[in-house]
Amino acid sequence: KTYHSASFGSAAGVEVSFAYSNDISASVEELVSAGDWHLSPAFNYTMIASLVVLAFAAVILALYYRLGAVAILSNVAVSVLGTMLLMVYFSTQFGIGVLLGLLLVSLVTGFGGVYYFAKVKEELYSGRTPKKAHQEAIKKALWPTIDAGIASIVIGLCVYGLLPDVVGKLGLVLVFGGALGAIS
Repeated sequence: KTYHSASFGSAAGVEVSFAYSNDISASVEELVSAGDWHLSPAFNYTMIASLVVLAFAAVILALYYRLGAVAILSNVAVSVLGTMLLMVYFSTQFGIGVLLGLLLVSLVTGFGGVYYFAKVKEELYSGRTPKKAHQEAIKKALWPTIDAGIASIVIGLCVYGLLPDVVGKLGLVLVFGGALGAIS
């Protein structure tokens, strides 16, 4: 229970006093729903928000990069799925830190794909053939993509080593996801 009381005075000479109590239930939204013989993702606000963000990102990427959006989203899916599999392998508890970490891993991995396709567009606009544009874009996008993965790993190690429990899991996700995102 939380108890609040306040007293407010005003220049008009009117004083308002109130006190109330309110029960606050400590609850967390279920991410997985258990069926009779299976586990399935819970269709709740977190799932709905994730699907809306994924759809919005897919539309934006498709508008800018056409078929390249499929490549970017598949790289993001590979890194997120691989990170989740590594989290299961190491029996890591799933919580808000992991959820935030997966979002950051998605952004870091998406950065690599978006940067590559931006460089391909620049090379095509400068008059190069598609094959030559691809080769030049790979040269220009390789190190920034690897740097983003290394930065994710370093930040993840710092977070995992310095912060306790729930937020520490965010660091673990950043380490796994940074490596997988740079590779994919």
